[in-house]
Amino acid sequence: MNFNFLLEELLLELSGKEIYQKYYSKIPYETFLDIVMADPKTNIDGTGELLSLGKYAKMLLSFYLKGTLRDEDLVKAEEYLGYVYLHNVAVDINKLRSLGDLYRVVQKYIISDTLNFNEILKALIINEDYKLLHEGKDWDFYQPLTEKGSAYLGFSTEWCTTWGQYCLNKKYQERDNHFERHHKQGPLFIMMNKTNPTDKYQFHFETNQFMDPKDKRLNFVEFWGGKDEIKNYFFPSLVRETNEEEIKSEVNRISILPDEDGMTILRKSIGVIDNGLVEAILNGDDDKLEDLIDGENRDGAVYINRGRLIIQVDELEGDADGVNNTIDQYRMEGNNGWEWVHSDLENGRYYDQEDYASDLEEVFKKYYEDNKNVLREELGVSTYDQFKTDFFDNYAEDENLKDYFIDDVTDLSHASYESENDKEADSMEKYLSFGSGSDELNFSIVFLVQFLIKRNIRGIGEEFDWTLRDMTDSYISHYRLTTEIEEPIYNYEMTLPKYGDNNYITKRTDEYFNKLIDNPDSNTRCIELRKQLNYIIKTLFKESNRFENDHAKVIIRSTHIDCEKGTVKIDFVNKDNNQVFYNRDVKVENLPKYCTNYELDLKENKLKLMSFIK
Repeated sequence: MNFNFLLEELLLELSGKEIYQKYYSKIPYETFLDIVMADPKTNIDGTGELLSLGKYAKMLLSFYLKGTLRDEDLVKAEEYLGYVYLHNVAVDINKLRSLGDLYRVVQKYIISDTLNFNEILKALIINEDYKLLHEGKDWDFYQPLTEKGSAYLGFSTEWCTTWGQYCLNKKYQERDNHFERHHKQGPLFIMMNKTNPTDKYQFHFETNQFMDPKDKRLNFVEFWGGKDEIKNYFFPSLVRETNEEEIKSEVNRISILPDEDGMTILRKSIGVIDNGLVEAILNGDDDKLEDLIDGENRDGAVYINRGRLIIQVDELEGDADGVNNTIDQYRMEGNNGWEWVHSDLENGRYYDQEDYASDLEEVFKKYYEDNKNVLREELGVSTYDQFKTDFFDNYAEDENLKDYFIDDVTDLSHASYESENDKEADSMEKYLSFGSGSDELNFSIVFLVQFLIKRNIRGIGEEFDWTLRDMTDSYISHYRLTTEIEEPIYNYEMTLPKYGDNNYITKRTDEYFNKLIDNPDSNTRCIELRKQLNYIIKTLFKESNRFENDHAKVIIRSTHIDCEKGTVKIDFVNKDNNQVFYNRDVKVENLPKYCTNYELDLKENKLKLMSFIK
C-alpha cells in the first residue's frame, strides 16, 4: 500500500484547518481555500467553516505547488472536476501534472454533451447568426454575427466568446459571454478544419488575440507550417495583385506573419500609408529619421539595420528596463538549466513523494522484467504484483536512490528546459532587443510599423505627442511583452531515466537488490514484516494509514519498514490516559496493540483481532 495514497485518505478525514496547518501552511490560507473549493465535493458549513476536502482537492494543491495551476484557472478546475463527478470518470491522479492533463481526461465528456457540428449549423441562420467567409480545400472560415452564432461555432473550445445562455457546455452557461465586446471592436474569425471541426482557431486582430481551442495564445513561429490557405486569405497580396485598401488592411495584421512575409507586405505599402515616420522607416531614410525621432533620452544615432530600427539611448527607462531584465533572466536560466531543473525537481515536483514514487515505478518494473528469473530463484517472487507488494515501498523511500533518480532526470531534461527559456527570450527579442551594453532600443520594423500606424504616431520627441519612453512603454504593452518573470518555466519536456541505460539509477537499483539477495536472512525477515504490515493495514486500518476509535488514534507516518529493527514510524494518541507521541518507531507486530489498547499476538490471536475489527 502506497503511503501517499493513505495520506490522501487521511486528508479526506481531517478538518480543513488541520489539513492546512499540518501540510499546506506555506500557501496563504485564502489561496488554500480558493483552491480546495474548486473541488465541488469540498464540504463547507453555513458559517464558512471548511469541514472536509473533496476527493481531488489534494491534486489541485499539488498542481499549485508545482506552478501548473494559477488563480485564474480555478473556474476551469471546478468545471473539469464537475465532469469527473457527473460522469464518474476514472482519474489516475498519479499521471496528471497540470490542469491541461485533467482537461484531456474530461474533454470527450465535454464534447459528448454538445451537438455534432452538422446539427449546430442547422440551428443557426446563415448571414444572420454567422457568415461563411471561405470554403476552402482544408479550412472553412466563419464570422459569428451574434452571441448565439459565436457560442455554437466555438463549441468544444475554451473561448470566452462561447460562454453564456447559448453555450453548449452547461458549465459555462452561467458566465458572461464576451462576444459583443469583441464584435464591437472588429470581426471575429473562426478557422475550422474541414475534417475535424474541433480543430479550430479564433483570430481577433483588434485585441491581438489569436487562440487555439484550449484558449492558449498561438505561437506563430510554429503555427504557419502547412497553413498557407489561412495565410493567403488574410494576406492575399502574397499571392495576387491587391488594391490600396487591401494593402492597408494587411499592414494592420502583419504582426502574425513571419518577418520575411511581413517585410514583403510593408514594401508594397510604400506610398500607400499616409505617415511620414512610417515612410522614413520603410525607405531607410536615416536623415528623416533623425528629424522625426528625438528625445532627451536619445544618445546617438537612429538607423535601419537588417529589418530593425536602432535607437541609441543613454540608459533604459520604464518598461524597457523590465523587458531587458526579463530577457537576461531567461538567458541566465537557459545557461544554467541543470541547476534550475534539479532544484525544481527536488523542491517542487518530487517534494511530493507520491509523484516521485509514480515516476520511479517504471524503473522498478523494468528491473523486475529483466531479473525475474533471479528474483524467483533467490527471493521466491513469482509475479510483479508480489514483487511490488513486498519491496516497492522500501525501495521508493530509500533517500540515496531518490538523489540518484533526480540526478538522472536532470541530466535528461535540462536541455529541454534551457531550450524553452531560450525560446521565451527569442519570442521577446523578436519585438524588442537591446545592445550588449543595454545602450540601444532595437525594434522589429514589422511590428513597430504596425504599432505606429495603429497609434497614428507620426513622430517622437518634444515637438510631437509621444516621448520615446511613452512610445516604448506603449509598444511593450501593445505586444504584451513580459516585464517581470513571476515564475519559472514549467512546460519543458521532462524525460525519465530507464532501467538498463548507463545511468545512476540503474547502477544503484542493482546495488540495492544485490544487497538484499546477498543477505537472505535480512531479506526473508523484511518480506515477512512487509506481509505483516500489509495484513494489518488491510484488516485493521481498512486500507488507510489511519485508525481511530473511542480509545485510540494511530497514524502510520510511513510504510517504510526498518527491516533491521522491524519497525515503522507512527503517531499515537491514547484517549483513555491522554498518552501522546509523534514519529516514534514501533515494531510492526505491536501495531494492533496501539489500536486496541491491549496486547495481541497477530498470529496466535488472529480470530480475536478479526472479531475486534468487525
